[in-house]
Amino acid sequence: MKKVLLSFFAVACFCFTSSAQDEGAFRFGAGVQLYDISEAVGIQGKAVYGLNETLDIGGAFTYWLEDFIQFSIDANVQYKGLDVSESFKLQPLAGLTYLKTESVNLGGFGSIGGSTTQLHVGASFRFVLEGGMTIYADPILILNDGSGVNISAGILF
Repeated sequence: MKKVLLSFFAVACFCFTSSAQDEGAFRFGAGVQLYDISEAVGIQGKAVYGLNETLDIGGAFTYWLEDFIQFSIDANVQYKGLDVSESFKLQPLAGLTYLKTESVNLGGFGSIGGSTTQLHVGASFRFVLEGGMTIYADPILILNDGSGVNISAGILF
């Protein structure tokens, strides 16, 4: 799984450097994320780069306020072809999440925790405000471990 994560980041870095001369928009922002399985809350920093007319790539770092989860890093590819209006945009997305958790010893039963890489799909709902700021809400379904739906929301500048 580490090789898959490293390959995804290498492709994302290549896309950033190869399209740096394109007229893409780079946006950054902050928000909160709710993690369904443990009902954890985290503070999130987010960045999104417009690759071309149809694709965005984005990344987010979340610092969790719960003891069990330390941090997570999300990397997404988003399709921009479903604009509802000028001020409301719907973008399907797919990507990976790297989740770092604290190891918990279960006595004679071993331990759980450490780190995991999760595959996810979801959508990004974006509400564009007059000043160019964007309010986002991203429900994400974790596919490989059945942990449920994560929801992040915030503002992009």
